[in-house]
Parts: sequence; structure tokens; C-alpha cells
Amino acid sequence: MKQLLFILLTFSTSGAFAQKELFITAAGGLKVSYNQLRSDQPLPDGVLQHTNWSGFSSAIGLEYKFNPHWAIHAQMKTAGIKIGFAKRKTVLYDTLALKYNTLNETSGTSANNNYPIHYQVGFTYYGKPSANEKFTWLLGGGVAYLVNSEGISSIIRISPPVSPAGDNNNYGKEISLEMEEDYYKNGFLLNFHTGIDYKVASRHHLTFTYQYNAGLNTIWQYKSNHFSYIDLKPFSTTSEPFEVTLRTKGSYSAVQLGYKYALFGGK
Repeated sequence: MKQLLFILLTFSTSGAFAQKELFITAAGGLKVSYNQLRSDQPLPDGVLQHTNWSGFSSAIGLEYKFNPHWAIHAQMKTAGIKIGFAKRKTVLYDTLALKYNTLNETSGTSANNNYPIHYQVGFTYYGKPSANEKFTWLLGGGVAYLVNSEGISSIIRISPPVSPAGDNNNYGKEISLEMEEDYYKNGFLLNFHTGIDYKVASRHHLTFTYQYNAGLNTIWQYKSNHFSYIDLKPFSTTSEPFEVTLRTKGSYSAVQLGYKYALFGGK
């Protein structure tokens, strides 16, 4: 917030404000964040979800429109960063039919998340307004500095179910894993955004935007203490071990609905 106030003071002392506008902005919406997984060998297909986590994002800031087409902005943003796994498929052995059955599921999530603040500066280009001067398309970009922190837990795990001997649920293919936090640190994001600006009334605007935020360096990483694909059979058990790291650069996509109010210059 101190950074935003500094920029506001800079704008306020930069000269005459005729034909210029300074907005205070707020936005929020849905996001999808992305992780990267590395393994020493290919993992079983479709067993685990490790990326494309949905959630929420928000931003507040200032935007200075110094001519009809160009604006610069400063924002304080946040979006949920999630790292972990969700079981997508379990294969159980039917002792009556003597065959394996596949169960698709989304339960068994084991994940860790936080909401790091990132400070963004950037620009936006506004196209020619519509005939009624209400709608304007926009396109822009920026760079953000993300201040990361560790999540709630340093361990994420998924364990196979424990069933009594002779229960057919005791037979099947399951994942058993325990991942430990390796490190976390701050990072940088490149932002690209596009959307529509709608002038509701004098000084009041609504915006609808899509943005992609691309991380430039790894900000959070977990490594496997153990990571095994276990095949529990009626008369034997086999286990295939993996060496796995799961990391994120903080990258995410978001769609946001926003509100802008012109502190000065609005008509």
C-alpha cells in the first residue's frame, strides 16, 4: 500500500490534469494456477491431478490515463497458489469376477496453499470507443514482484486405504506418497491482459478482463520422501518407486470483474 500511495503522490505532482484521468481500481474473480512436476520416470496416466487448481484472485490499485489511449497502473494483487495432488483414479480387484475395476474419483486431495501478495506496474492501451462511447476494448501488460511465504504445512501426503485381510478393497493399485517442502522464495511474474471497459456514468467504469501471469522463476518446491505406485494383489504386493519434485512459478490465469472510479478528470 505504501508503494501505491507513493505513485499517487508522484502522479499528483506531475503537472496539469486537463484531459487526464486518475482512477482508483478494484477487481476480483476466478483463477486457475499451474504447477510443474518432474519425475525420474513416467507416472501412471490419470492417477493424480497435480496442476490446474481453481480459486480466487483480487487486485486493488491506481491507474493514470495520460491520453485517450494510454494508461499506466500500479496494483497490489493476490491469487491462491496451490501445490499438491488429488487422486483421480483408483483400480480395485473384484475377488468374485477375478478382474480389476477402475473407479474415477476426485477425493483424497492432499495439498498446501497460500495467497502471496504481488506488486505490479504496467501499461494498458485503450482502443477506439464504441459509437455511444460506452465500450472500449483494452490490451496491456506489466511486471509483478511476488512476496511468497510458506503454506500451512511442510508435508503433503496421500496414503492407500487400510482394509481388513480378505476384503477386496485391500486389493488394487494405489498411490502412496509423502512430499516435503524443499524451499520457497520470492519471484517475478509477467502479466498480459485484455478485456472491455464499460463507462457506467461520469467517473464510474466497469471492466471485464482476462489475464495471464507467467512466473519467471520457481517460488515454491516440494520433493518426495517416498512416492510409490503399489499393486496389492491377493497373493503378492509389488511397489514401483519414483523420485518426484513438484514446483510452481506462481503462474496463473484469471478472469476478473472490476470497478474504476476517476478521482479527477472524469466527465
